[in-house]
Order: sequence, then structure tokens, then C-alpha cells
Amino acid sequence: MGLAVAARAAGAEGEPIPRQVITAAPSKARELGGAIRVESVTPEDARAWQAVRLSDALEYSPGLRLDVTCQNCNASEIRLLGLPQRYLSLLQDGLPTQSGLASTYGLDQVPVPLLERIDVVKGPGSVLSGPGAVAGTVDLVPRIARTTGGVLEASANAMQGKDRLGGPNRDLFGAFHLVGRQRKAGLTLHGLESHTDAVDVNGDGYSEVARRSLAAPGARAWWKPGDHGQVVADYLWTDERRRGGEMAGDALSRPPETTGIAEAIRSRRHGVTLAWDQEGGANWSWRLAGGFTHLDRDTYYGGTGPLGGSEDPDWDPTLPPASQAPTDANGRPMPPFNVDQVPGLGFGRSRDVQWLGDARLVWHGAEDHQWTGAVQQRHESLGDLFSSRTVSDDYRNVGLMLEDRWRPSERWEWVGGVRADLHGLLPDPVVSPRVAGKWQPTPEWTWRGSLGTGFRAPELFDEDLHISNVGGDLQVVRRDPSLREERSYSALIGPEWRPDGPWVLDANAFFTRIEGTFFNRIDAEQPEPGILRRTKVNADDAWVGGAEFTAALVPSEAFRIEASWIEQRSQFDRPQLHLGGIDGLDPSDPPILSRRFVRVPDRHGMVKAVFKHGPWEAFVGVRVTGPMLVPHVLNDLSGDGSPLLGSYPGQPRQIGNTMASSPWFAVMDASITRTWRAARGTEARLMLGCRNLADAYQRDLDVGRYRDGAYTYGPRFPRTFLVTVGLSF
Repeated sequence: MGLAVAARAAGAEGEPIPRQVITAAPSKARELGGAIRVESVTPEDARAWQAVRLSDALEYSPGLRLDVTCQNCNASEIRLLGLPQRYLSLLQDGLPTQSGLASTYGLDQVPVPLLERIDVVKGPGSVLSGPGAVAGTVDLVPRIARTTGGVLEASANAMQGKDRLGGPNRDLFGAFHLVGRQRKAGLTLHGLESHTDAVDVNGDGYSEVARRSLAAPGARAWWKPGDHGQVVADYLWTDERRRGGEMAGDALSRPPETTGIAEAIRSRRHGVTLAWDQEGGANWSWRLAGGFTHLDRDTYYGGTGPLGGSEDPDWDPTLPPASQAPTDANGRPMPPFNVDQVPGLGFGRSRDVQWLGDARLVWHGAEDHQWTGAVQQRHESLGDLFSSRTVSDDYRNVGLMLEDRWRPSERWEWVGGVRADLHGLLPDPVVSPRVAGKWQPTPEWTWRGSLGTGFRAPELFDEDLHISNVGGDLQVVRRDPSLREERSYSALIGPEWRPDGPWVLDANAFFTRIEGTFFNRIDAEQPEPGILRRTKVNADDAWVGGAEFTAALVPSEAFRIEASWIEQRSQFDRPQLHLGGIDGLDPSDPPILSRRFVRVPDRHGMVKAVFKHGPWEAFVGVRVTGPMLVPHVLNDLSGDGSPLLGSYPGQPRQIGNTMASSPWFAVMDASITRTWRAARGTEARLMLGCRNLADAYQRDLDVGRYRDGAYTYGPRFPRTFLVTVGLSF
């Protein structure tokens, strides 16, 4: 998955060599259905539901689910085959350019019109896709312009809510392509400017949709040095600001440390990739590729305004600070008292620098075999400073791979390989074999299956570095010094049926066994009031299993409908502590244990339909999600200001913990597009649509500044009306 190679024939004379993705197999095998199945989403597909960013484009990919994990900043992640995003390899033209830190908000920063397609592979697949590709891979294949021209697109949308600041939200995208007369080289200049205003859905004065501003300019250049090679260079700079929390009055305009709940994040990222694909003769081809990313992130995570000091809205000059207050038998300060002042308040700084290298050599001289040898190198330096947590990590990994595609007959195809990874945090190399096979007994029936192993190194990932806000307390995660790797063993098998006619039916059964599961355990000692510390440890083993069913009906070029459904289960071997005190002595902070994974529904599905008639195109889609377990910290949200209720004046007391079960919900989207075509390929488009038509938004959100901001499970956004105008020339 993800190896971009030069095609053997260039099509029209002088055209750039088309870039095609192979799964350790020739492009023709991919197109006809190889041993490793690839499901693709193109920008033209995503345009039907008015997707501008990557996160929007993936919402109707079968088996994928987008999940929002924070009420204040709207951090989101992909979930596939019952596993969260950290079990995926998110690739750009075959390179894992999205680091753990960048992927927290990176899904909202990639413009879809820059892509040729988004390729999704489910299951472990090829050894070339990375050691952590247990659930699968999502590869962003770049679009290479072949003619001079451009595109301009402007979108405006309005979200429903009790309180909405500013005017309509906007997305402005533009790209200009310049291609040489002999079509030996080309340059694309592009940019995305986006702004979303904060929305208070339930009218409590605090945002459910964060205010976001994004600027993302960049350039892509390609050069064809000969008839059988191509060099592509990419650069993308993103500058995104997010602010959520208190929004009543002018709160969002004030410094975040002077307000109630506030999350303010500014991310600045530079990303560069360079890839050279070349055919060395009749039987050889190779690729050299590299990438560099630099991410700076400034953050403020505020629990209840300033953390201590006379500027704290809960400050009482007649009370002592927590460090000088009388203590109980367990050494904990007894209320009433003032919070100790935290130096730097809730400000933090993160820096991530990553270097990537990739070299691959393909030999396809044998009649039935194609061999691929590869070396991948990654070096990442991660620094993070917030309150008492200081991270200064250096991750180095070198992967050696050998893979063979073997096609003994028209009915059989095998892809088998092995990779060995040498990681700087592990004493010994980790060996990961993988194999995939295809059997086609008849033209109508095809069976595919795969077996593979993988691992995740003891690194800090995106969800570890995100600071959540629960009842005014901030939760931070540290890495256990004895943390070892997490190993995974996966299997996937299923048939595909393509009878004569318009139907396509397929199914997949999947199972993953995880040993030494990473888990963020609550620390027994909590030395800082207002800061809840967790430590990333190896917990008990776990498993994830289920089945996926997909059906597509394409009776004509004018109409197509597709539906998918997932039934899955995911659980640990033994119950894990998700909330509460370890000793269980505090009745207001009882332990909540569960064997099941949280925030993972047992079932979800989608159906989408597209109808075209002349210049008109209509889209209707529905996404359905079943119940899931969601941890919930319960607080007395009335906050009457009594110093006896909480640990300091004005803070309401915690009254308990629970493991909530979310209700069923269904999200319906609809749009209609009108296209006008003129001479020389010029097109103008007008699109009208509505996302979340029935406004199926979470109804039991916590309210006020002592809410549990991590208690979210519903759709990403409330009902949203959209209009888009586009011009291609």
C-alpha cells in the first residue's frame, strides 16, 4: 500500500507518467482487484457531500467512523474495524508524514481538492504500510495536474445553536496549475483559508463548536527527467488557531487565562516531501522518497479561569492556599482553601520535528513473482511542556522489508512479506510477518484474506498529549519508564460477489488480538490540586472482532447507491479502571471498571445515494451509530459558591462517576448541485446542502464551566446549511 510508481506506458505522447498506487502488485492488479483490496474516495466523490477537508471526505467511507473526543476544542480521530486512529497508518503518497502530535487536529487541515484519491486498506495488508498498520492504512495520493488551468471554490455555512458568534462560516480554496508545453514539468500553487465561528448549542454560555481559523498555502512541482521516471516535490504550510470554552459576552476576545473554561491552540506546521520514481529497465523499478515536518503548537488549557492567584474568579483573600491548609488523615488539604498558584498558568508548548526516508527496489522479471525490497527510516524529536509534565523524547526507527507478490494462476494471488524494525526505545528488533491471498474460483466470486502482526512502540501519541478538562480539573498523561511495545495479531477474511448485473456484495470478518495494551492509568498519588495525572502503562491483553457487510447497486451511470454495516465487539481480558480512585475510599469518586473498550459502538453503518441527470446531481446520505460506553464524571453543576462544596471556593463538588451508554443516533446529509459547462473545459458549479438535517446532536451535554468536556459521543456538528460556488478552468 502506498508505493507510487511510474506506469510502463505514458498514455498520450509527452504526458506525465500517471502516478498509481500499488499494494506490492502492479497497478493493473489493483484496478482488477488484487490480493489486497483497496477502497478509494476521490475528490469528485467527496464533492457530492461538499467535503472540503479530509475529515469530511472520510465520513462516507465504508467501515470508517469519525469521532469527536473533546467538547471544547473538537479534536477528532478516525476509527476503523473497532480500533482507534493510533492503530492506523495515515500516509501521504506512501510516507507516514502525520506524526502522533500532528494527527490530533491534522484531519481538518488537509484540503481534499489537492488529492487524486484517498486509498483505504483494511487489515494489516502489506509490510510496506508500516509496523502500526493493524487496523489498516489511509493513503493520501496527490493529484498531478496534466494541463494548465485552475480551480476556485468558495463555501459558506451556518450552524444551528442557541448562540452563534459572527456571520456565516467560510472555506475558500484556490489552485493554479502551470504545465510546460512539452508536458515535461509542472507547478501547482494552492491555498485554503477557512474560518468557523464558535457555537453554543445548549445555551449555557460555553461552546460545543470551537472557533477555528486555518490558513494552508502550499506548492507542488513535478518533473519528468525521461520517458520512464518522475520527480514530485510537495510543500504545505498550515497555521490553525482554535479557541473553545467560555463564549458569553466578549470571552473569546479576551486572553484565555482571564476566562472560565478555555482551550486555545495554535498549530504551525511545515511539511515537505520529495519522491523520485524510476523504471530502470524492462524488469526493474525503484523509488527514493523522503519527508520533513516541523510542528510548533502553543496551547492554553484552563480549568476554571486563572489557576490560582488573586486574578482567579474563585479567590478568597481570607482563606489559605492549599499548600498551607490543614490536612486530613490521608494528607489531603481540607476545604475551604484557595488553589495554589500554578506558574505559567495553563500555558504549554509542544514541538515536533520528524525526518522520513524511504527506498524501494522492485524486480518483476520472474514470470509469476514480483519482489520488493525496502528500507524505511524515521527520526522524530518530540518536546512538550505543560505544568508539571515535561516531555523530551527522541524516537528512531529503521524498518527492513522484503515482500513477494506471487500469482501462480489466474485464480490465485499471494502477497507475503516480513519486516524487521529496530526502534530506539526497544532492546531487540521486532519482526512482523504478513501474508494476504486472493482466490477467484469463478468470475463472480472472489475470496480475500490476510494474516499479519504489528506493533506500537512505547511512544506518546496524539491522545496522550491532548489535555482534557473534567469538572474544572485538567488531565495530563505521562509515559511509564518501563513501558514496552504493544504487539498485535490480526486476521481478516471475506468474499466479494459480482454477479451479472448492477450488484456488488462483499463481507469481511476480522479479528485482532492485542498483547500489552497501552492504557492511561490513573495515578495513585495526585500531588497537584486541579491536575489529574495518568500514566501510560501496559495493561491487560485485549481483542477486537466483528464483521463488515457492504452492498452497492449501480443500475446506470446516472444512479448509484451503497450501504455498509459493521457488527463488532472489543474488550480487555480483565476489567480496566476508566474513572475514579484506585482505593475506592472516596464515595464521590467511585472506581468505574469495564472490560469493554470505551467510545467504540458495537454497530454502526451508512447508506449513500447519488443521482445524476444532465447538469444536475443530488446526494442523500445517512450515518447510523449504535450505543457505546462513554465515561462520565458527574459534578454538582449548580455551583452555588459554597466553599464547603468543593476543594476551593466556588467549585462544585464531584458527586460521582458513571459509565454512560449513549443512545442510537442517525445523521442525514443532503445536497444538490448544478453544473454549467462552457468551451475549453471551463465549468461553474453551484451546490446547496444541509448536514445533519434532523439535527441529531447530543442531548445530554454537560453544562457550565465545571462540565466534563470529554463527555461527547454524538455527531461532530449540529444542523448546518451550506452553499458552495466553484469554478474550474
